[in-house]
Amino acid sequence: MKSHRADPPVNYKFFLKREEQQVSFSAHVRGAYNRMSQVPPEERWRGIVFSAVGYEKYAKAIAWASRLLQMQVTITVSQAMSAHGIKELRSLGCAVVQTFHKVSGSQIGATLSSVQDQVPHVEPLADPYYLAGIGTVGLEILQQTKEGPLLEAVFCSLQDRATLEAIGIYLNRFAPQVKVIGVGLRQKSEPCDQGPFKPLPAILREITATSHFIEALSNTVLVDTSDVLKAIADVFGETRVVVDLDSALAVAGMRQYATKNGMSDGTTRSLVAVTSSVDVAFDSFMDSIRVG
Repeated sequence: MKSHRADPPVNYKFFLKREEQQVSFSAHVRGAYNRMSQVPPEERWRGIVFSAVGYEKYAKAIAWASRLLQMQVTITVSQAMSAHGIKELRSLGCAVVQTFHKVSGSQIGATLSSVQDQVPHVEPLADPYYLAGIGTVGLEILQQTKEGPLLEAVFCSLQDRATLEAIGIYLNRFAPQVKVIGVGLRQKSEPCDQGPFKPLPAILREITATSHFIEALSNTVLVDTSDVLKAIADVFGETRVVVDLDSALAVAGMRQYATKNGMSDGTTRSLVAVTSSVDVAFDSFMDSIRVG
């Protein structure tokens, strides 16, 4: 959708790719659904195991995809995941296993029964079907912007590696002229860890983890806390939706890019920020109110 409140004073048009409208409130349900659908129907009774340790924000999408496909899923999560989050996953029909460390598929299988030991084990960031499902966001962005001004760049949080990588791989192949830009919080900036927003971990921590991730990026943009807060306010004013930090980073990076790269040649171009709301946690906000 086109963003009106955040229009820049330069020759760009802003658009939001609103993945918070998915049932799981993020693009990851696309990836999880696509991966699960690869299991032959006659073998789906065995279920599937997803490792979400360190990537708990993906767990809700996995749970929703399992519900849509009516398929049993076991999700491994870290001990840091909240009781509310685990309860939500179980309410969607998933089995949840907590662990202290990131474990491999073989280690997970060893803890399961002899029947479950034969189920597929999936690492979302390393699974091509999972990434291909999320990559459909890139396809839709190209389709939805083809009638408007020329698409110049797509913005996504550096923290959401799977979405950034999947969209980047797709656009690099089918629309290499479109920049894929990762946005992070400037390290000297004060952390946004108050209210309903979860703390943002150090940016660029895993940016060199895979060669595909590096190739998917055209550039990176760093923003300040004030930019992030303004982006949250702008999106709320436009949509009446509270987006998470990943979304706020994408929108703030888009605004900063437009301000620095605007040209006076009379040509108008499009910029797109990918948004979600999966990582908004009001339980911690309520706890802080009770303590206060």
